[in-house]
Amino acid sequence: MFDKQPTVYIGIVAYNSLADLPDCLRCLSNQTYSRLTITLLDNASSDGAIAWVQTNWPQVYVIANDYNAGFGSGHNRIIDQLNIGPEDCYLALNPDVRLQPDYVAQMVNGLFAAGAAWGTGQLFLPDGERLYSIGHALLKGGYAFNIGHGLAAAQVNTDSREVFGAPGAAMMCRGSLIQTLMARDGEFFDTQMFLYGEDVDLDWRARRAGFRCWYVAEAVAYHRGSTPSSKLRDEALINRFTMTIKNACLLDLVLYNLPWIAIHCIARLFFTPRRGWRIIRELAKRRITICNQRRQSSYGLCPIIHQWFVWSEQQSATTPRTITDRLRAFYQVHFMRSNP
Repeated sequence: MFDKQPTVYIGIVAYNSLADLPDCLRCLSNQTYSRLTITLLDNASSDGAIAWVQTNWPQVYVIANDYNAGFGSGHNRIIDQLNIGPEDCYLALNPDVRLQPDYVAQMVNGLFAAGAAWGTGQLFLPDGERLYSIGHALLKGGYAFNIGHGLAAAQVNTDSREVFGAPGAAMMCRGSLIQTLMARDGEFFDTQMFLYGEDVDLDWRARRAGFRCWYVAEAVAYHRGSTPSSKLRDEALINRFTMTIKNACLLDLVLYNLPWIAIHCIARLFFTPRRGWRIIRELAKRRITICNQRRQSSYGLCPIIHQWFVWSEQQSATTPRTITDRLRAFYQVHFMRSNP
C-alpha cells in the first residue's frame, strides 16, 4: 500500500482546554501507530495548559500564541513549522476528542487503500450510542451538516465509503493535499474564518481541486463538541456565506446563492437588527479578499459538485436540512424568544 510508513503529524489547537488535554493526550499515547509527532498550539489560554503539558508531556512540542488566533490560523501555524512530505499525513485533532487506540492506524490504512486525500473516522457523541459525524454533506446553499449526527449507528449506513468532506475535529489529511492547496491558495485553512466552517471550506476547495474524501468506519473516536455563543453563531453564519460566495459556481452564485444570502440578511435585519448589521458589516469587510480568492480558483468541476449536492440531500441527520426546516428553526429561535 505504501513503500515507507508515513509519519503522522498530529496538531492540536487549544484554548483553555486543560480539562480535556489529559484524556486527549493519554489516548494519543495509546495509539498502535508508531510514527507520530504531536504539536500543541495554545491560543493564549489562562488555565495553565502550557505549563501542565510541558511538565507532564515533554515529548509534545508546544507553540504559544500571544492571542487567540482561532482554529484555522492555529493549524496553519502548526503546519508551517512542520516538514510534511507528500506521503505523510496531518491529523487535525480537537482537545475534546478521545481516539480509540487504532484510530490513527485505521485512518492511514483507509485513506491510502481508497486513494483518498483526506477523511474522518466514525465519531460518536460522548454517550457512545449516538453519532457525532461520519463525514460532511453539503447542500447547494452552502449549508453543511454532519452525516448521522444525533442518530444511533444502526439508523445510518456506517460502511466505509466516500463522503463529501470531513469534520475538523479528527480530520486526517495527506501531505499531497496540504501542499496542493497551499501552493494554490497560499494557506491551508482560510484565515478569514476564526472558528466554524473552515473545515467545510476546505472540503469545497479540495473537491474542486479533484481530491477525494473517505470515511473510515474502523477508525472510532468520541467527540463532545460545544454549544456556540450568540457571537460565534454569527461567525459560523458569516463563514458559511463567505465560503459559498468564494466557492460556488458562477451560475449558482448569481441565480441562487446571492439571492438567498440577501433574503437571509434582510430577515436578520428585521428580527435581530444588531446581529443583522454585524453580519452585513463583516461580509462587506471581506468582499475584496473573497473576490481575489474567486479569481485565483478553478471552477471546472461544477457538474461533479452538483452531484454531491444531490447526494447530500439523501443523507440522514437530526439537524434541520431542508429550507423549510431551517426557516422553522430560525423562526423559533428569533421570533418565539427575545434576542439581544
